[in-house]
Amino acid sequence: MRLKVILLTIAVFTINLSPTISRAQSLNTATWEPDGNVSALAVDNSVIHMTGAFDYIGPRTGNGVIITSNGSTGLFPEVQGVVNAAVPDGSGGWYIAGTITRVGGLQRFNIAHVTGSGTVSTGFIPNVDGAINAMILRGNDLYIGGGFTTVNASTRMSLARINATTGALDAAFNVAVTGTINDMALNGSGDRLYIVGLFTQVGGVVRGNMAKINTTNNNVNGNFNRAADAEVLACALSGNNNNLYVGGRFSQIGNKNRASLAKIDVSTGGAKSGWNPGANASVHAVHLFGGRVYVGGSFSFIGGEWEYRVAALRTDNGKVIGGFHLTDISNGTIRSIDDDGSDLYVGGSSTLIGNEDRMGLAKVNTQGGVVSGWDPRANGNVNVVAVSGTTLFAGGNFVSVGGFERDQIGGLNIFPMGIGGTTIGMQFAGLTLLATGSELYVGNNGTIGAGTSLRTRAAQLSGGNFTISSLNLTISGTAVQAFAVDGTTLYLGGTFTSILGVSRNNLAAVDLSLPTPQLIDWDPDPNGAIRDIKVHNGIVYVAGGFSSIGGATRNGLAAIDADADASGWDPNVGGGSPNVLAISADGSDIYAAGVFSSVKGQSISNLVKLNNTDGTPAGSWNPAPDAIVQDIELAGSDLYVVGAFSSIAGSTQDFAAKLDAATAALSTWDPQPDAVVNAVEVSGTTVYLGGNFSTILGFPRVGLAAVTALPKQGRTFDGAEGPGASEGLQLQIAPNPIDRYGRLVFRLPQRAQATLELLDPLGQRVSLLFVGMAEAELDNLLTLDATQLPSGNYYLRLRADGRQLVRSLCIAH
Repeated sequence: MRLKVILLTIAVFTINLSPTISRAQSLNTATWEPDGNVSALAVDNSVIHMTGAFDYIGPRTGNGVIITSNGSTGLFPEVQGVVNAAVPDGSGGWYIAGTITRVGGLQRFNIAHVTGSGTVSTGFIPNVDGAINAMILRGNDLYIGGGFTTVNASTRMSLARINATTGALDAAFNVAVTGTINDMALNGSGDRLYIVGLFTQVGGVVRGNMAKINTTNNNVNGNFNRAADAEVLACALSGNNNNLYVGGRFSQIGNKNRASLAKIDVSTGGAKSGWNPGANASVHAVHLFGGRVYVGGSFSFIGGEWEYRVAALRTDNGKVIGGFHLTDISNGTIRSIDDDGSDLYVGGSSTLIGNEDRMGLAKVNTQGGVVSGWDPRANGNVNVVAVSGTTLFAGGNFVSVGGFERDQIGGLNIFPMGIGGTTIGMQFAGLTLLATGSELYVGNNGTIGAGTSLRTRAAQLSGGNFTISSLNLTISGTAVQAFAVDGTTLYLGGTFTSILGVSRNNLAAVDLSLPTPQLIDWDPDPNGAIRDIKVHNGIVYVAGGFSSIGGATRNGLAAIDADADASGWDPNVGGGSPNVLAISADGSDIYAAGVFSSVKGQSISNLVKLNNTDGTPAGSWNPAPDAIVQDIELAGSDLYVVGAFSSIAGSTQDFAAKLDAATAALSTWDPQPDAVVNAVEVSGTTVYLGGNFSTILGFPRVGLAAVTALPKQGRTFDGAEGPGASEGLQLQIAPNPIDRYGRLVFRLPQRAQATLELLDPLGQRVSLLFVGMAEAELDNLLTLDATQLPSGNYYLRLRADGRQLVRSLCIAH
């Protein structure tokens, strides 16, 4: 089977992936993510359950996507940075611009070209030093307007013309604009350019937010000299080039009173009489189609009618066309409009369009204003929609399209990746999750669900959709913060005062085996919060902020027997206001973490390994993280530790680490989150992290990340897993799993002959992807076309200079 491999860069253009692939792990960039912080995780039955401060979960598409007719996203490299403008290149590709920093991992300076095959053009790298808000492509000329001051190191004030192939600046076109350009229009012959925005001078001539420029000689038209008294946001030139329709925030324009919308005479710049729709709020989009003027914005009244955010107006008198009416767009702003020859596409910040639940994007029938079932869903503002053939491009300040609303709790199917698990909502972010196979337990400090399924502070979710079960524990108090299940016994901990109408302070046990669950006569009565519970060898270990439990003095940690008495196990955690947040158990060892400075009188901070007989700390095992540890997870011989620390085991490492459970030695595993990690779960060879971060391993990643748990020196493969030298070799795959196309990057420590092979699970070669001389310390980028390969697991093997490195790869169509 033959694979198409395109070598995009060898020596010049680099991707900043070195932090990612110099360490012994990689990021699964196919994992979906929420739009906010994650406070707790649970992984079970191939579902990642999460809770936190979010209301959306979806795939990371980046700030620009192409969307198909069925609403799914197509092949497009991830865009980092806000996209304000887009134009098709006529060959299936797109020019995109805004405040862009990277596209497909390649550095770009506010503008980029993506080809029809989904690759980033490496020969088109204009350097624009500020925002681009508008573009026009005519032949091989690309006009750009915005708020910049230089293009390719030459002075250009907010307006420039560049070569669409090479990105070179056209020196012959130089008209300085004092201010910002928001939109532009070009006449049919290409010699008259209209600009609108927020500016005071054009080409040294006073112009108030609107101007007309001769593109052949740079002259600013002297007759087109009427001003707008405030910002102009959008414009569209009529097909006969006689009228310019403009929208914005103005109340006067072209020497006439016009509220946010006007029809301008292209000869004089004057507002035409008899065309005065009078919008009651700003107009952000103007689009001409089918003999109508479609406008979008934040208005609710226009043309003497109640029309919400989108309206269709007559070109002759500005009256509302009655057959087109969206019943309600009750919030947000419509910022962009385009058509596919029959229907309109609108983009903005609205979440209710035509009385339909739509997040930022909608498709509207031009005859009746009916919103179709097309529903891609963006998790942020859509600034531009542009249609080319059967493809729509959407750009903005979102990072995900194609996800689902999830109110502070949600689940993801691990494979194939996609939304799964619960669809319930919560009043506040959850504090704890426990997955036990067919059930998911969730605790918080508010309500869970709604209507007849409303639960307070704790709920049991069951079934394939993890809907709220009939179990109702009627909890009084503040919060449930911990669960444990042992057979048919459910243990709950937190800060509460009663369960099922029976007095219980902070810790209780419920018998789930009965037709009607009942509280067990087991009452350790801790005098402070319970943060975690683990049942190990028949003993209930609890952690929290208490100082008394089970009839004995116990600080932060205790072991409770079947009679609800505290055993002799007494670590006596101390220091200030100690609070133990997490416990993990294995054999004769108990691991505990939180915020404390002493254990059994010894100076031990925030993380400890304890003997399970008397609570004595284990010898010299003292990694001493320098700040709070939020969660720990024991996986075989490894202990994963996450929290707010910046130093652990004597080394500088932020927020997440992997320790040898026996020796406390720090491994080379370092996912490099940029903020606090609240939760960790390990499933197979994948480590799931939830927290407040926005990047992992140098990649943008909000709230949730899946990182491989690789051996300390990377992975090697030679027909079977085994030892081998891989030092210095770097190999990165994104995304992984791959649907159609993937990006492969490899780097060598010195110049050498290299091979890169695709192997099947038995280590047999499927294809030779690269063979040749590769330079030292330079990223080699390839695009892998996997469209003809069957779904399944594969390996990539990089060999050079007697060394080899293998990374696992999944293809999932």
